[in-house]
Amino acid sequence: MVEALVTLRVPAWFLIALAAIIVPGAAAAGAWYAFIRDPGPSDAERAARQEAEEEAAEEADLRETAEECEQRLDDLLLELEDLQSRLRGVEVSYAEYVQMAMDVSSAYGQTSLRQLERDCVFTVGVHAQDAVDAFVEAGNVWNDCAVDFNCDIDSIDPELQAHRKDAAAAIRQTEANGNGG
Repeated sequence: MVEALVTLRVPAWFLIALAAIIVPGAAAAGAWYAFIRDPGPSDAERAARQEAEEEAAEEADLRETAEECEQRLDDLLLELEDLQSRLRGVEVSYAEYVQMAMDVSSAYGQTSLRQLERDCVFTVGVHAQDAVDAFVEAGNVWNDCAVDFNCDIDSIDPELQAHRKDAAAAIRQTEANGNGG
């Protein structure tokens, strides 16, 4: 048997008071630590935040690309719309048409498609090119008839109207895509 070397006599009320202080203090310290300890966002929260930031950056890039696209193609689109509006319901002479087509061609020549972003070229530039091509085709048909003594201008009107209709459709598509459509 082992004999106790020292015996301490501590009154029970002291032990109860000590426990009454230590237990709530420890509980309060634990609660305080749990409350102030910030484990940070979970992996899922971090991934969701990163994805949202990437989407916001991508949307900002798309808006910036669309604005740049619109600015770079603005003169060309204005010339195309001007030519189209002049051709509606108004008799235009061959010389006037050639001059307007040259204005469109000049605006097209000043638009460097190589410097445009790929999305701009495919959503707006291609349709603008289609409109220019349709107007040029109409001019070629008109020119071929003008130099052929046997050609009646009235006979080519349906073909001219078809090219103008193609140009109008391309302009509408250009406008729709240029406005985010």
